[in-house]
Order: sequence, then C-alpha cells, then structure tokens
Amino acid sequence: MELDYSQKKFCLSNSENIRLLAPAGSGKTLSLLWRCKYLYEKRENKNIRFLVFTFTRVARDELKDVLANNSDFSEIKKVVRIETLNKWGLNYLRNSESGLEVKSGKRDFYFLVKNTLRPIWVDNSKLSVLLQKKQFKYDKIIQVFDALKSSGFRHDAKNLVEHFDEQHEWLIEQGCERYVQRNILQPLEELGFIQNSEGFGGKIKLFLDF
Repeated sequence: MELDYSQKKFCLSNSENIRLLAPAGSGKTLSLLWRCKYLYEKRENKNIRFLVFTFTRVARDELKDVLANNSDFSEIKKVVRIETLNKWGLNYLRNSESGLEVKSGKRDFYFLVKNTLRPIWVDNSKLSVLLQKKQFKYDKIIQVFDALKSSGFRHDAKNLVEHFDEQHEWLIEQGCERYVQRNILQPLEELGFIQNSEGFGGKIKLFLDF
C-alpha cells in the first residue's frame, strides 16, 4: 500500500509530539497504523506498545479490520491496542471505582436527576418547582449538561458568568454559534430556565441564578 508525500512525512517524522490535520478521506486514520509501524521498526527494543484512540466505533472497527487482515501490519498486530476514547475512559474508571454504570436511557436520566442529584437542587426553591413538575423533561437537562461539557464550559470556574461569556465568544469565533443555540440555549428556554428576551450574557445569568 503506497503512501503519498504528506502521509510519509507524518509517518516518518522524528518528532515525539506530532499533530495531523487533514480533510475527510485523506487517509488520516490509516496513517496512524503506518506511524505505529515506523516507530516499532525504529526502536531496537521491541518491548513497545501503542494505544490508539478513535472518537467513533466505525473508525475503531475499520482500524481493527485493517490491522488484523493487512499483511503490511502483521509485525505490529500484537502491540497495537485500538479503543474508542469513551470505552477506554469507562474501563479506566471502572478499574478505579467499583459499581460504576453507564446511564443512557430516559429512565436512567429520570432517576439520576430526581435521586442522585437531589441533594444539589432540593434546597433551591426555583429548581424544586421546575424539577418536580410532572412534564419536566429530565433527559433534556442531561443532554444540556453533555453539550456544555462538550463545548468546553467548566462548572468549576471562579467566575461562572465571566467564563461562560468568554467561552461563548470563543465558540462564535469558531463558527459554533448554531450549536450553542440549538443544544444549550434553546433547550434551557424550553425547560424554563431562561427567557427569550435576554441576550446570551443575560440568559446565562438567569440560568446561574438557579
């Protein structure tokens, strides 16, 4: 299997830390295996292991299939481990703490908000009114939490309002304003935490007031 110039440059780089940026379909995923092969052959001591992370199961399965069936990688087949980042992270946590479970369904989200998180909101009158409504969508608030984390918002910032404003401005600069509107602001409005009449800063202040 032939590599083009840019792929070879990545695979044969002597840099310890290297970042590969390229468009979809350009061979980034496959280049990872060639990079592992080069580093393996370069070292005199073959006691080396590689951990390759993917963001999706599709990419993971594609890499595993190539590693298992392509003769170009037969010598590194036993030293390369391929996992999704989520799966590896979950296994790491399970090795550290017992009894951990993945909560993914509406029933799980309901019990998570109503029971596990209850000590956080039970003494807040505004939250209590909202969260104890029969029609409250518990799965949607969990989805907002996930969107906030995925967008780089931190709950432990010293000044939450200032941090939210700065992060929001950065997301707009990166072209992610529609994502924030659709996955954070709109659901918060639908759940009753913020109002349409407020700008982003005002909406976040209303949300944090809870």
